[in-house]
Amino acid sequence: MKNVHLIPTHKPSKLYRTGAFILLDSKAMPHDTIETINQHIYITNDEKPKAGDWSLYQYKIHKCIEDIIGDEFKKIILTTDQDLIDNGVQDIDTEFLEWFVKNPSCEYVTVYDGLFENRIWKKYIIIPKEKQKQHLIDIMKKTPMTFVPDEKMYSEEDMIAFMRFIISQESLGNTSSVSVTTAKYYLEQFKKK
Repeated sequence: MKNVHLIPTHKPSKLYRTGAFILLDSKAMPHDTIETINQHIYITNDEKPKAGDWSLYQYKIHKCIEDIIGDEFKKIILTTDQDLIDNGVQDIDTEFLEWFVKNPSCEYVTVYDGLFENRIWKKYIIIPKEKQKQHLIDIMKKTPMTFVPDEKMYSEEDMIAFMRFIISQESLGNTSSVSVTTAKYYLEQFKKK
């Protein structure tokens, strides 16, 4: 199900569309030329929005004044929209934006909760497909441990536990933030074929 929404805006934005291309600028630019259309990305999840949450409904942004019962409204959890960021929605990091510009047809990303500096909760986007292996390698490089493979064969459960540990290192040791499903997903992606 789609959770990445690219929506045109008249607000300043780092992202803009020109013809068939999505481009990324280093700073937010005003919407002031005929050749470009500023864009914002909104990443949603399946949680029902509660009063005070920002949500997406029919490609329009709404601040919920009460808890939502139906499934039509999608809770916005990450965005490039500075107005929402100023009101508590987490911003999307530059690494993902650079990847998205190269892969503008992406409609779904996996997001997991983890710990950031000073035990602040932060959402992390797992970059889809071709970048996953490099993303995992980057995480392993940041990890304060060495992993030297030997001739031992590891069970799927061992590998899942290892993946949860490695991924959790990015979020400062909170292994409960990485689900078994996410770890199994990584395991499937990197099995020898």
